[in-house]
Formats: sequence, structure tokens, C-alpha cells
Amino acid sequence: MEKQTLRQAKLFYNSFIILDSKEEGTKILLTKDEYLSGLSDFERSAKLQTSRPVSSEELMEFQAKQVIEWNEKEKENWENIIEELRTEFEKYEALTIPEQIFLVKTTGKDEGEAAYCRGMNGIFYPQSMDIKKSTLAHELWHIISRNMPTEKRDEIYSIFGFHSFGTPIDYPHQLLEYKISNPDAVNISHYLPIDLNATDSINITPIMYSKSKIFNPSFGQTFFNYLELGFLIVHKNDKNEWVPKLKPNSDENDFNSLELIPPQELPFQFWEKIGTNTNYIHHNEEITAENFMMMIVKDEPRTPKLIENLAKALKKKD
Repeated sequence: MEKQTLRQAKLFYNSFIILDSKEEGTKILLTKDEYLSGLSDFERSAKLQTSRPVSSEELMEFQAKQVIEWNEKEKENWENIIEELRTEFEKYEALTIPEQIFLVKTTGKDEGEAAYCRGMNGIFYPQSMDIKKSTLAHELWHIISRNMPTEKRDEIYSIFGFHSFGTPIDYPHQLLEYKISNPDAVNISHYLPIDLNATDSINITPIMYSKSKIFNPSFGQTFFNYLELGFLIVHKNDKNEWVPKLKPNSDENDFNSLELIPPQELPFQFWEKIGTNTNYIHHNEEITAENFMMMIVKDEPRTPKLIENLAKALKKKD
């Protein structure tokens, strides 16, 4: 029996985006990876929109069942967009792109109607979202990033002022029951040094958490209704380990012991370092993805120097 040829579109030299992706997408979502293993009880329940406990296995099966096929018109639209992206991608020599990327359509129930990546080469796209070049370019950065050597990825993040912890730090135990994870940026891997004045400085890292540790379907339709963003102050302890900084005389196991800065109270130097090209500041990886997207689709940046530095680091051809 002759093997069926998969519908694909060329993205970058020997790299192709596979549009006949239902089978492979299902396999990816049935793989228990670092993201799935690290989800909190709240997250698993929220993704199924229930207040009852949900196991990793039940969630995995549920998400895999949300994979569906692209129709012919959608495939044609994607092929046109991918051709436009190819023209831009081939201008850069340092893009680390796998030979196959699976662009997978879902019902949207799997991750709160969001586009996201799983594995080393899976992009999952909800049917409710418009087919857009900018969204695909953003998600493609996550594929490029996770296939990139660590040293190169650290170099890219440093454009926006971020430094590597060396080894990712653990999610704070004080917040574990409230944890919200990002499939596009699983680890807490980098921090941003901030000078408050001539003598005082802090190190911060973005972290997401829930308003509640119990999902109540009557309060909101997805976990996004619960999402809070804070910037955790971290420092090195007497063992030279990076840990959250705690408030003086506080209970080290209490949520309120953590030094968390809300986005509206971030020091001015934060914006000086990461620029003002995006308000999607939930992780150094997301900041980078948004700037990469702007570079590829040629959006007008408010901080053009960052785009120039990113293009240089990715070895844009003259």
C-alpha cells in the first residue's frame, strides 16, 4: 500500500510545517512531558472547567481528544502565510528550526482557547482563533527557542536584560496550590537585575499564579479569569542558591511572605531594559517571542534598538 503524502509547506530551507497533523498532534498531547507533570491541582481542574480533582492521565486524554483536522480552505490560508514567513525566515542564519513542525488544529478546549506549543515541534492552534501570520510567528519563536543551544538562548534573553539562574529555580512552595503554568515557557530560568537607586538593587523574575486555589465554574470560563502576574524578588542565600526573598519576620510557608511586585508598580528601569514593544511580560520567553514576531512581520516597534539587536543576534544577512 502506498504511503500517503502529508500536506506540508516549506518554512526554512529543509524545514517544513506539516498541516496533516492530527495523528502526530494527538501523540504529542498523549506524552507526559515536563509541562503536564508540573501542573497544579488547580490547573488540571480548571482546564476541564470543574471543581473536582483531575488526574494528569485524565487531562492528557481530554486534551488529546480536542485535536481535529484543518479543512481545505484553512490549509490553503496557512500555505500562503507560511510562504510569506519563509521569505523572512531565510534572511536569518541562526534560526534553529526542526525538519518538521506540526501545526495542529484543536477545538480550543484543551488550553482555554489559546495557541501554544508542546514537545519540540508541536504548535496547537484553536479553531476559534483567526489564522494570522503574527500569531504563528510568535509560536514559531517558541519552537526555535526550545531547539536552540542554551548559550545562544541566554544570549538572546540578555538583549532584554535577563540573566540565567544557571539552573532553573523551583516554583515557590508558598504558591504551589495557586500555580498557573505556561506551556510555552515551563521553567523559571532567568532574572532581571534592577537598580532602584545609586546604592540599592533587586533581582526579579515574572511568575504567574491564581487568585484562588479552587476552580469554580461559575466564576469564569477558563483559568485565564483567575490569572495574576507578579514579579518575584529573588536573591542568593548563604548556600549561594537562588531563592525567593522573604519579608522580614514572616512565616516562610505563607503566601504573603513572598516579595512580589505587581506589574503596575514595576520600577522604570524594568521598561528601560525590556523596552515598550509589548505588554506581554509574563516571561522572558514571551517578551522575546513578541519582539521576534514584530521583527518577522515588520510591525513598527516603539523600541527599535531591541529589534535591531535581536536581528543581529540571529545573524540577519546583509
